[in-house]
Amino acid sequence: MDVDERKLRTEISDVLGINYLAEATEHDAKRRVDAVDGYWYGRARRAMVPSVVSNGDGDGKKAYWVHFIVDTDAPSTFLSEGVCEIVGLRKEDSYATIVGCYLPIRMSPPKSHFSDISILGVDFCDGLKFTAMYLGNGKMKYLFKDRWNGMPEP
Repeated sequence: MDVDERKLRTEISDVLGINYLAEATEHDAKRRVDAVDGYWYGRARRAMVPSVVSNGDGDGKKAYWVHFIVDTDAPSTFLSEGVCEIVGLRKEDSYATIVGCYLPIRMSPPKSHFSDISILGVDFCDGLKFTAMYLGNGKMKYLFKDRWNGMPEP
């Protein structure tokens, strides 16, 4: 895989403008946004988006910025082993708050090619009507169609 934890902490953090696993506020964890900025990364042109993740419903829980690959070939949403550890998720199948929504997640399989990667899968994209709007120059905006109130500014 062309994305790994080292690249998440360096190159991808630079492109997204947010440090990987930077602590976020409780307000950030609970906030339901209308749109998320995304970027293509690498030769494989992986769709990357940052999002705040917390363990549980966000009340009193620590929250962190996580860089996700948007993968509509993945049936489920996965959090990497490192993300699960830092947010305190210990079970393979659990729930976490992502973009202000309490959602089912799975831990990326430990010996898989994506064990250190977090993925937004079809369950997330379809369930939240997460829709891409391509802006050119490697940029995109993902809209949550249920929350969308018109065309966002690029």
